[in-house]
Amino acid sequence: MAPSSPIVVIIAASIVFGAPRAFAAGATSPDWPCVQRKIATLTSAQMWDGAPVDQLTQWRDSEEMTKLIAVLASRRVPPGAMEVYVVGKRWMWKTQHMTGQREINELHVPIGIPVKLTMTSEDVIHSFFIPAFRVKQDAVPGRYTTAWFEATKAGEYHLFCAEYCGTKHSQMIGSIKVMEPGAFQTWLAGGTAGSPAQEGEKLFQSLACITCHRADSQGRGPRLEGLFGKTVRLTGGATVVADADYIRESILNPTAKVVDGYQPIMPTFQGLVSEEGVMQLIAYIQSLQQPGTETTVAPVAGGNKIQEGGASPAPRTP
Repeated sequence: MAPSSPIVVIIAASIVFGAPRAFAAGATSPDWPCVQRKIATLTSAQMWDGAPVDQLTQWRDSEEMTKLIAVLASRRVPPGAMEVYVVGKRWMWKTQHMTGQREINELHVPIGIPVKLTMTSEDVIHSFFIPAFRVKQDAVPGRYTTAWFEATKAGEYHLFCAEYCGTKHSQMIGSIKVMEPGAFQTWLAGGTAGSPAQEGEKLFQSLACITCHRADSQGRGPRLEGLFGKTVRLTGGATVVADADYIRESILNPTAKVVDGYQPIMPTFQGLVSEEGVMQLIAYIQSLQQPGTETTVAPVAGGNKIQEGGASPAPRTP
């Protein structure tokens, strides 16, 4: 029996959402031949109970599918978005701009520029909710989540925590202050704090990380220049992309994934570095990129070195 219309839409949604390569960067419509090929693959695997591909793809131009694609496309962060770090904590929201300004229970943003939020939590699950922008995203301990929005009208908008987080949950509120671009630049100019990368460098020095992670590759730990977004070979032969989650895990649980050729001697910084500090360290390591140089961490004779000029996968978005 052929699947009913709602089921087709739901399953097609999972196909489109699970196939981000079907979308061009920043596009609002997918590469339909790619989507159709994926539907055909599932059909040939008899997962559709014999339903023909034509019956599934006839929804391509329907109103339901158009709305579905718009929703899925809206999850993709536009290129050039302004990035902001967000940390949820009982019972407040802490934000930091890439230029260094920090805020508590407030976030200043300009009109007409996409804003990407990279979020985590220091304690329990919180949910960053801006009703006026239709933005709601959980901030989860131990991992990073992302959301984005683009404000189109100046004003002050409510910010809530939409996930019950304890006795003062109802007091975990704040505001999003949307400003004209000129006014926003004036506000930015009033900040005196260093950028997350600059603060991360200070923390890197104060924790003596430079003792082992030396730029000349002679330390007891891997060199970090050019590492972010590249492929790392681990003990046992497995590989992992050095994204934000991997670096966070390496700071807080360094023996979980040990780079091939190195000993598991790095101490944990769990409880010694706050979530804000971890984000700053990640920003610093990311700033150590070497434009135009592909890098892979791999063992060579005489110890581990950074092999430059080798092919490696494109960086994965966190």
